[in-house]
Amino acid sequence: MAEVSVAYDTLANSVKKSLYDEYLEDIADDPTSAASYAEWEVRNQQVALPEWLSFLMLPKNYGWVTTMTFVLCAVLISPVLILSSGVAWVIFSPVLVVLKMYSPDKFDGILKRAEEERAKWNEKIKESYES
Repeated sequence: MAEVSVAYDTLANSVKKSLYDEYLEDIADDPTSAASYAEWEVRNQQVALPEWLSFLMLPKNYGWVTTMTFVLCAVLISPVLILSSGVAWVIFSPVLVVLKMYSPDKFDGILKRAEEERAKWNEKIKESYES
């Protein structure tokens, strides 16, 4: 049953199927080489890339274009994120100040709940490192 499952997986995957077809052609060309598929695959060391990645890697410049696009996006998005963080701080800081001035008990409760949440997260992080 395991052999049938492996065969189905190979034939259902177009990349695996094309590699197996190449293996069969090589065996048909040279019947004296009785290498198994695993031996043939190790000897050929073929890595099948997705078509979109193969397209990007054809000319040498496409790799640089892709890299520079990612860098440009990161450079353009970073200031927006920093600016939006600053705007959020400017908007919410007065709210906290007013809350602290007019309702100190509620403000202390918010700080206490925030500390408890932070302690819970720190405990979860410690548990994940220990396991």
